[in-house]
Amino acid sequence: MAELVKTLNTFAHDALIGGTEIPLLTKAVTLAAGSGTVARGTVLGKITIGAASVAVAGAGEAGANTGNGTLTIDATTPVLAGAKPGVYQVKIVSAAVADPAAAAMAHVFDPDGDLIDIIEAATTPGTTFSKQIKFVIVDGSTAFVAGDGFTVTLAAGSGKHKTVDSTAVDGSAVADCIAVQTVVVPADADAKGEAYTQGIFNGDHLIFGGSDTMATHADRLRELNIIVTNEQ
Repeated sequence: MAELVKTLNTFAHDALIGGTEIPLLTKAVTLAAGSGTVARGTVLGKITIGAASVAVAGAGEAGANTGNGTLTIDATTPVLAGAKPGVYQVKIVSAAVADPAAAAMAHVFDPDGDLIDIIEAATTPGTTFSKQIKFVIVDGSTAFVAGDGFTVTLAAGSGKHKTVDSTAVDGSAVADCIAVQTVVVPADADAKGEAYTQGIFNGDHLIFGGSDTMATHADRLRELNIIVTNEQ
């Protein structure tokens, strides 16, 4: 539950705080192992996306596919920007034909059921980039037919926090809160911390990951009722 910072003992009146017109609220957070030194004023993102897994989901008996092709999640970058936890559907909508040569076509639906991409199965191994997820889909010796398909499940993340970075693909690309105090996080263990979830802060004293700037996360911070000013 969010806490209201009420007393001088818990309210750190330094250059980070831009005013008290909006009450400061805080919450306890777990900082993910390997985060290093997370300084006071660091904007944190939350890990909401975990590992990816694949299952056959054809229209045949017990979900079997007619075609014996495969879908394999990319080993290096299975999750792309904008991905969300849940089940993605990859549905074959047209079979491969030999003349003219063409691979099977598939629709990709996100966990909300929205069509996000139309892709083509490769006849030889290759990488298929779909929006939000990255995988390889290859026709086998028996071609896919309409109604064949796969599911790609992205597990929910750990819910732990680390420095926000817009290039991250585990959910921590999205700002969630601001570190209250500096915490040194070991490489092999998580650490407990506290984070502001609301208030007025001096933008010059906020810290971001990667090459991110205040402009990268301004809209999201406003949504959180984290108001940024440059007044001292």
